[in-house]
Amino acid sequence: MMYTQTKPIQEDEALNFEIFVIDTFFEDYYNDAISEYAKRLGRYCKIKLTKLKDSFALEAALNDKAYVIQIKPKGRSLSSEEFSKELSNLATSGISSIAFIIGMKYGSADESISLTTMDLSPTLNTVCLYEQIYRAYRIMHGEPYHK
Repeated sequence: MMYTQTKPIQEDEALNFEIFVIDTFFEDYYNDAISEYAKRLGRYCKIKLTKLKDSFALEAALNDKAYVIQIKPKGRSLSSEEFSKELSNLATSGISSIAFIIGMKYGSADESISLTTMDLSPTLNTVCLYEQIYRAYRIMHGEPYHK
């Protein structure tokens, strides 16, 4: 399936992503998937995974200039194309840092989005988010997603 290309993010508009997740055990296959997507994303952006012991540590760990997106089942639902366009729009509007929060409540988030309406574990949500960010960049650049 070929997606409609959105505006590619230019080098001077590159985004930095930090994914905050409650510190749970990540099975090796989750770690392997995250490592693979992080490697693939290296050509497009910077991405970092931060595991926190509890939501109290979140406030101190957040970059105060980051655009904060909470991942939750009742968040706004986006297609892959819409998510790609949203990331492109954020980058071109001057935002350089995006923080995603998984498995914790954060009342000051700029928005909340849903990866699925199902309840997934924080570890699986993390892998899905990495995959969706990768897919978004492939769409932006008019590149096929599936090998």
